[in-house]
Amino acid sequence: MNRRIITGSLVLGTVLVMLIGFFAACGSSDESDEPQPMVQVEDDSKEAFQDTQELVPTEGKDYTVDESEKAPQNPEKMMPIEDKGYEGDKSEEEYPNLETPELGEYEGDEAEEEYQEPEILEPVEIEEYEGKDLSSIDDFRENSIKGPQYIYIEDYALQVSGLAANPASYTYDQVLEGYDHYKKVVTLDCVEGWSATILWEGMLVRELIQDSQPLDSTTAIIFHAYDGYTTSFPIEYVMDNDILMAFKMNEVTMPPERGYPFQLVAESKWGYKWIKWITEIELSDDVDYEGFWEKRGYSNSADLDKPFF
Repeated sequence: MNRRIITGSLVLGTVLVMLIGFFAACGSSDESDEPQPMVQVEDDSKEAFQDTQELVPTEGKDYTVDESEKAPQNPEKMMPIEDKGYEGDKSEEEYPNLETPELGEYEGDEAEEEYQEPEILEPVEIEEYEGKDLSSIDDFRENSIKGPQYIYIEDYALQVSGLAANPASYTYDQVLEGYDHYKKVVTLDCVEGWSATILWEGMLVRELIQDSQPLDSTTAIIFHAYDGYTTSFPIEYVMDNDILMAFKMNEVTMPPERGYPFQLVAESKWGYKWIKWITEIELSDDVDYEGFWEKRGYSNSADLDKPFF
């Protein structure tokens, strides 16, 4: 009996010991669920990050991280346009083939195009022609009825009107490009007592009239000016002589003060017949037509070898 009691006690004790060990083990697993302190991890990724170099931005360049695309170690040094050369002898040795840019030479595409275009010089008035001394354009005196006329050439038109089978209207360029040019040295004599000898260049008036086919009844040619001035000639004077309608004087384009775009070179006639700023050539049958000064008592024929009154 006692042996059974002892044996049972041993068994019970053993069971108790096992239970105590079991609960002790469960207690330790509960403690492992509590938050643990952070520990810095030594790994390859951190070392790789530490090896990455920080890129320093460079002026005017955008380089990626790729080693093959890093900024060049010796970039070319750009010089400002205003600088007339390179810094010191060293730069000249390094870049022997570079030429010093001129100031303002490369200032955009427009400036470069302007630089390449040759400069157009203003024509110079000649003072002599074929051994004959010429007067200056400035030798003329201003005596027009309304002062110098300034015509906007884009709106200008020369009319050939009146008794014509083919009346015409020309632009300034059409006259210059459509008719032959002739040169002649002629002296203008003014009733005021002064004169000027000029090399005139222009078209023959008779060629303009011929193209308009004057009718048989035409006996006079009346010229009209931009300022309202008029004068006339018998048709024979214009058709039988080399009368020019000039656009140049002494090899330069006629200035507005002298009659631009066209002045009549009425050779062998007094100066008041040399009408300026011509806008119309009228074919008429009024042989007695009187112009501005003719109505005021001046001779209608205006021949130089006769009095103008």
